[in-house]
Amino acid sequence: MKNNYIQIQGWMVSELNLSGNQLITYALIYGFSQDGNSEFTGSINYLCRWLGCSRPTAIKALKELTELNLVDKVQVENNNIVFNKYSANIIDLNNDSRGSKETLPPVKKLNGGSKETLPNNTIYNTRDIYIGKSEKFR
Repeated sequence: MKNNYIQIQGWMVSELNLSGNQLITYALIYGFSQDGNSEFTGSINYLCRWLGCSRPTAIKALKELTELNLVDKVQVENNNIVFNKYSANIIDLNNDSRGSKETLPPVKKLNGGSKETLPNNTIYNTRDIYIGKSEKFR
């Protein structure tokens, strides 16, 4: 794992609204399966090391991604042992029909600015400071 890496794409955050463990898990699976033919076959322990979390937390992230239909899970049995394979359900973001879950309010145009100058923006008369007339620096 020392030389391995994942790449978080901007659309994973802005379009899929992923963050935290879901984001890292999706990016990891996407990295293995983005060609459309490969799958992530790593263990839960491997995922735990990437996430820095417990097994239940890693399993929860996988479950949430499958429930959101962002990851496909296939179970394969080999020698009476069940193996899970995961692949990113690659969505065409240009033709995504999921739509927004909320409507944003109209943008209100603000005119003008602050009526007061904030203290850190006040320009002091340096002559008053040096002569000792300013009480602000005593």
